[in-house]
Amino acid sequence: MKKIAIVACVLLGLLGCSNSQVSQYAEIGDWSGLAQYDVEVGHHERSETDLSQLGAIDSAQQKVYREAYATHVETYCDPKNAFRLGLLGKPKNYVCIDGSPEGRTFEKNWETGREGNSL
Repeated sequence: MKKIAIVACVLLGLLGCSNSQVSQYAEIGDWSGLAQYDVEVGHHERSETDLSQLGAIDSAQQKVYREAYATHVETYCDPKNAFRLGLLGKPKNYVCIDGSPEGRTFEKNWETGREGNSL
């Protein structure tokens, strides 16, 4: 029973960290930073409603987020970057692994890096 309680506390703590990160970006209006964070944790692009609830209420703020998200997807999801991400132990990212030929290459490269991490 103690083990279950410990695991639950750890998981709740991790979820709190995730929400804390999002809150920090929203509080300071760093919509570009939020977009980069979302890509790196595998969160799909936030909707207009989601962004409004976080405080990005005008179209200019939402445009900053959308443009930064698209730019960071191109950079972060480059298959050449996938090996390094796998090697670093980063989790599989389903923003990058999207069923496209480039996404499949990203996944293969990530898996190769992940195997190198486990040696």
